[in-house]
Formats: sequence, structure tokens, C-alpha cells
Amino acid sequence: MISQQQLSLSDWLGLLGIILSLVGFGVSLTQIRKTKNAAESARDAATLATESVRKLDSVISFATVSKALSEMKDTLIKEDYVLLAGLFDKARKALIDARENHPGLTDDQRRSIQKALSFLKSLEIDVRTLDSSTLKQQHAKFVKTLLEISDNVTTILIKTRNMEVAL
Repeated sequence: MISQQQLSLSDWLGLLGIILSLVGFGVSLTQIRKTKNAAESARDAATLATESVRKLDSVISFATVSKALSEMKDTLIKEDYVLLAGLFDKARKALIDARENHPGLTDDQRRSIQKALSFLKSLEIDVRTLDSSTLKQQHAKFVKTLLEISDNVTTILIKTRNMEVAL
């Protein structure tokens, strides 16, 4: 066994170097862990921010649809079928935008939106192709269909807004 008297200064410095290297390695591992955790937290925050922006966009889209449907109902009450024909495109585009950009829609909500899109397309075809007397005869059907679409969109909008509050 080597006694302390036999260790030279260079031996002590070598031993001290090894100890400092091990401490430095430990500190490096700790810093790597902290960096990894910070990167994961940043990624999670970015994901949450992206989802929040998409949900806000979808709320805006549903609000746009709701406004367009209200304009359509008002125009229908006035029996201004020329103006009504121009409003269909706006409502359909907003519905498609809301459907495609909302990550949290259920399958039932997506089906409801697709059904609304089909109804709007059918109504638009009628408004653009039927003569004015036939349009007046179909007036009650148009009002009923727009009210159903409006109710469905309003329900989805409320649920979407509630999801925003839950964040």
C-alpha cells in the first residue's frame, strides 16, 4: 500500500484533476437534463399556443357562419332572392373553414356541418334555378332549413366557445 508520504505533488494534482473531471461530468449531465426539460416545456407551450390559435380561428369561423346565416334569414324574410343567392357562398366557405380548422370537433359535429353544407348547396341551387313564383312557394321550406342549420351551427359554436374557456 502507498502511504501519503510517497505521493508527490503531481500525484495529488492528478487525483484532484480526476475528481474535478467527475464533478464537471456530473454538472454537465445535470445541465443536459435541464436543457432537455426546458426544450420539452417549450415544445408543449408551442403546441398549446398553436391549438389555442386554431380554436380561436374556428370560433371566429363559426361566428362568421352564424352572421351569414342571420343575413340569409333577414334576406329571405325580405324575399330578396338575388341577394340571398350571393350569401350562400360566404356561409359555405365559413363552414368549410370552421370544419377544417377546428381540431376538437366530434364526428357528430362534422356530420352536422356536412349536412348543413349539403342543405345550403341544395337551397342555393333552388334559389339560382327556380322562377320567382316557385321560390315564393318554397319560402317556408327555405326558412325551416335555414333555421335548422342556424340552430346546429349555434350549438357547435357554443360548444366551441366553452372549449376555449376550459383552456
